[in-house]
Amino acid sequence: MPTLRTITHDTTAWFEVPLDPPAGVANSTTWTLRDGTGAVVNAYTGQTTTHGAGALSVALQVPSAGNQKLSNEDVAERFLEVSWTPQGAFPRLQTVAYRVAAWMPISATPDDVRSVLGLNTAELADTDVDLVGAALALRSEMSSTTFPTSARTAQRLIVLRAALDLKGSLALRVAQSMSSDNAGFKRLAKIDLDGIVATIEQEYRGLLEALAPALAASSFSIIAAAGPTTDAITGS
Repeated sequence: MPTLRTITHDTTAWFEVPLDPPAGVANSTTWTLRDGTGAVVNAYTGQTTTHGAGALSVALQVPSAGNQKLSNEDVAERFLEVSWTPQGAFPRLQTVAYRVAAWMPISATPDDVRSVLGLNTAELADTDVDLVGAALALRSEMSSTTFPTSARTAQRLIVLRAALDLKGSLALRVAQSMSSDNAGFKRLAKIDLDGIVATIEQEYRGLLEALAPALAASSFSIIAAAGPTTDAITGS
């Protein structure tokens, strides 16, 4: 499942929202912004954005005032409700969910996560890698608002945590095959998923232990419960 888009706290954000079916002769789309409780954010309700008749999508701008979180929140949920009227049809409503978080020094990439898991882009898309969520989880485990002094260690921990957060879906991902007219991909050999996860967990614990021994033990218990170890395909 794709991860939620993350918007940095107190910044303006643009969303390209597809309109399916296309907009009718009416040349405007309305939108409302809600928080995780359903309350309207900063009076952003019934906002109008103009576009051409028959538009297939609309670009919506959510001002920075709508993308702010409280100081005691790790993330703030946002729901962008978009309403338009197709030609000869009833009005339609689409909701785009996203989250607002403080800026974090993340230089790690989805490629880094794919590398430690031994997966390719067909098996693990960029949108399925939640680096922000991993960073927030790591920061929470460390009971700190900052990351390790060593930038290299911090980025490695984020990569490993993001990989471990995917452990429950690994069996399904490696069972996939992808083919097209120009390329094909299929795994022919069974992968030792348990071994890969164990290696990642060992490195994660080792890096945490270097920072705080007690933290490594508690983090491992959290990770161990993060997903099933039974192969979803073979049942073994």
